[in-house]
Amino acid sequence: MAMYEKVNRMDIFRLLGVNTKYVSENMISIVESCLEELSEISKPKSIYRKFEIENFKLVGTNFELVGNDIKRHLVGCHSSYLLGTTLGVEVDKLIKRYQYINLERAIVLDSCGSICIENQCQILDDEIKSIEDSSYTTVRYSPGYGDFPITSQKSFAKVLELDRRIGVKINSLGIMIPKKSITAIIGVSDNLPQNILDRCKICKLSEDCIYIERMVERVRK
Repeated sequence: MAMYEKVNRMDIFRLLGVNTKYVSENMISIVESCLEELSEISKPKSIYRKFEIENFKLVGTNFELVGNDIKRHLVGCHSSYLLGTTLGVEVDKLIKRYQYINLERAIVLDSCGSICIENQCQILDDEIKSIEDSSYTTVRYSPGYGDFPITSQKSFAKVLELDRRIGVKINSLGIMIPKKSITAIIGVSDNLPQNILDRCKICKLSEDCIYIERMVERVRK
């Protein structure tokens, strides 16, 4: 359970559509039980690599960043980190099994898994930021955001050797397997990024988003 002690329970409740001001003891108990079960069977694995950027291409690779949104996101960045992380295939199997015997628990497990993999990303994010202590780093940006195509997952998989290193495969639609996996790119700049909220402008929920202030604070630290 220790690995998930820092997972924000409020984020799980929000993802489940639960009013965080009125969370029942029963719901709290179910979430804690699901986190405990995930902790017992998940096998988190992660990888990241740094690449110089020239004309929105990652130096030393054939990976060209496609889409106007990712290019705006990385304006002023001289390099970037590609990262990949997963909770492992056993999490997918667990959720699928409960879909047949206890749908409510399957839904809670799915939400817990989503927040747990985000937590893994934050750990990597913080680690990268500590490495680049004298520089500025952007927030994470993943394939599927804006017009950054989901098919870019295949380029992430090739460059990071995701299958061999952390057991993540990409299907023909660009979907990662295991499902509780994330890839992302983080830009590195000598100056504070002026466009840190660009990716949020395309989201219909941005006006009421509870995470924007947290994101701005994280970049400015």
